[in-house]
Amino acid sequence: MKVTRAHYKLIEEFNAETVAFNEMLPYLERYFPKGYNKIIESLEARGESGSTVLHVLVDGWTKPSNGKNSLFDWLMKTYPTLYMAADRLGRNILERVRRRSTSSAWSFTEYFVARYNDEALQLIKEKPQILNSLLSTLSDTILWERLLDGLDEETIRYKNDEGNTFLHDAALFDWKLPSDDIAKRCSLLSKTIQRFPETLLLTNYNNESVYQHRMRSGPADSEDTISFLLMDEILHLEDRQLIRKLLRSDDRGWQP
Repeated sequence: MKVTRAHYKLIEEFNAETVAFNEMLPYLERYFPKGYNKIIESLEARGESGSTVLHVLVDGWTKPSNGKNSLFDWLMKTYPTLYMAADRLGRNILERVRRRSTSSAWSFTEYFVARYNDEALQLIKEKPQILNSLLSTLSDTILWERLLDGLDEETIRYKNDEGNTFLHDAALFDWKLPSDDIAKRCSLLSKTIQRFPETLLLTNYNNESVYQHRMRSGPADSEDTISFLLMDEILHLEDRQLIRKLLRSDDRGWQP
């Protein structure tokens, strides 16, 4: 508990003073009068629930006024593997932020992926389910493109507890999107299929293709932009039998 309290205190005082990146070490040396070794010892220590100082920083994340968070950046540079640490529930910083408010989660996710794309990819490759969770906290199409360019097919093919792949979730979540976000989601789907075309053929544990999953679990109106996009991608396949298999629906949807 003392460690976590120290982390909170450090972050609180840092935010109040708005310390510049190049002033970080002198600031910390003032904050920890016992010297640099004491700084290292405190910042590497685990606190309540196995939290690192990065977990605590993410818990109280607010959008930086100048576009940068010098404390977070300094910690990433000084402790280059600390971002990979998990708390006692097994959550790294990208997983931990999901429990925060929507604005906080969106702000941190975009900050982290934009400035630390390689590190974000490392976390996703270790836990592919994180990619699916980013659908609720990341909308920037450029950042998504950077992630997709750095991922391998094994990660994209990962299936969650329901057997849904990233493409299944991307096609469905959230089907009540506003029109501008639907355009972004269509762009994401198209780029994913273009980058990993085989993923369009995968089915979940209910034997549903991506198209069938959206038709059976998504909006009642079958004539929507995302469904038409998926249908069009499938119709470009050469195997007629495969087309029928991926599009056939027992209740709703287009019947080949």
